[in-house]
This record gives sequence, C-alpha cells and structure tokens, in this order.
Amino acid sequence: QNITYPQAILRIPMNGCTSILIPSWNNLPYLRFMIESIKKNSVYDHQIIVHVQEGVDGTLEWLQQEGIEYTYTPQNVGICSGFNMAATKATKEWNCLSDDDMYYFPNWDKALHDFYVENDMPELSWISGCLVESRPSSFPSFIIRNYGHSIEDFQEEAAVRDLESFKHTFHWIHNGSMPLLVKKKFFDAVGGYDTDFDPSPGSEEGFCMRLYQLGCRNFVSVKDCLAYHFGSLT
Repeated sequence: QNITYPQAILRIPMNGCTSILIPSWNNLPYLRFMIESIKKNSVYDHQIIVHVQEGVDGTLEWLQQEGIEYTYTPQNVGICSGFNMAATKATKEWNCLSDDDMYYFPNWDKALHDFYVENDMPELSWISGCLVESRPSSFPSFIIRNYGHSIEDFQEEAAVRDLESFKHTFHWIHNGSMPLLVKKKFFDAVGGYDTDFDPSPGSEEGFCMRLYQLGCRNFVSVKDCLAYHFGSLT
C-alpha cells in the first residue's frame, strides 16, 4: 500500500506522555508487577491501556479496581489484535507498545523523550528501548544479565544499582525491542499491527515494513531506556 504523508519529515516537540498499549493473556501477577514499575519509575504521566485476553485470572477485576483503562475479548485473539484493540482508546500523540512481563527501570520514558528531542528526530521514527534478559538471546541489542528468572526472585535493588554498569555504550539500529514508541497517527495510518500474524507472537517485521513504506528511516533502540524482560507467557 502506497501512502503519502508529508508531515512525516517534520520535527515536532514531544511532551513525554504516551499511551502505553499492553496485550495481556491471563498473566495478572506479571502485568501488575509491570504496571507498578511504570508508575514508580516513570517521569511522565502516561495513559495505560490493557487489552485483556480471556482474563479468567482476575485481570479484569484488578484493572477495574485500579481504574486502569482496558479493552477485552473473551478469547486469546493474539498480540497483534490486542495492540490494535488497545490503540482504539489511545488519546496521547504517541503510542508506546509493551509486553506485559517487563520491569521498567527508572527514567525509561525520559530516555526516549530526551533521545527524540536531543537528536532532532523526524516525527516519523521508530524509537524503542533495550531489553535486559536473564537468558541468552539471538538479538545482539539485548543485554544479558541474570537478576532473576521470575518476579518471585527478581533482584530489583541490585539491578537498579548496577544499571549504569551494563548499559550499552551506543544506540542500536534495530527493530525488535520494546518499549516501542511510534506516533499514534502513523500507527493508525498503516493500520496498526498486522493481524495476519495472530495468534503467533509478534509482527514487528510487517509493522516495520509498512512504516518504512510510509517513509520511516529511523529504527533505533535507545541505550538509556531499559526494561527487564521475564519472558513469562505468550
């Protein structure tokens, strides 16, 4: 699909606030742990939207109790549809896509904001963080540090204390990491994630290509934006 979008070349200031989109499938302990880290370690006031798949584990009740916005399907429709459904409630200029099993390190959102502003990034850009995992990964941008395989044995204080010691020394050109920041209007312009990939995990390649066709030439993982990824459930 050929789409013209002249505004894509503009440089527009970013206020830091995003709509964080989170598909979740019966994974309440990790989802709760992640949202708590967002609230504790963010600089900006974000809109959080969860797409609940099934939700037979109490996810719906917890979100309602906490006043967190959500969309819902009684079955697992997949990550791609989950992102797209959550995006229908997004009200911020930027969408921030996230798995539901991560711990966000302090100032993760400021790092994304500062990178965008300080590097005079085009409005149409793909800006993501860097993931820290306890197990070996095929992604070269992932940082391998074992601070626990689950939230039950996660060594939060040690991980935060050691943060500066394991950061990359440079930013990566990369398209396979989260949190992923994309302007809402561009997410909408390409139709969001490609639901042909559902229900299997991930569709970064299709989403990435359609943003490229739209004119995006910046696919960056920001070294100072870090999240610990447990890889708990898909």
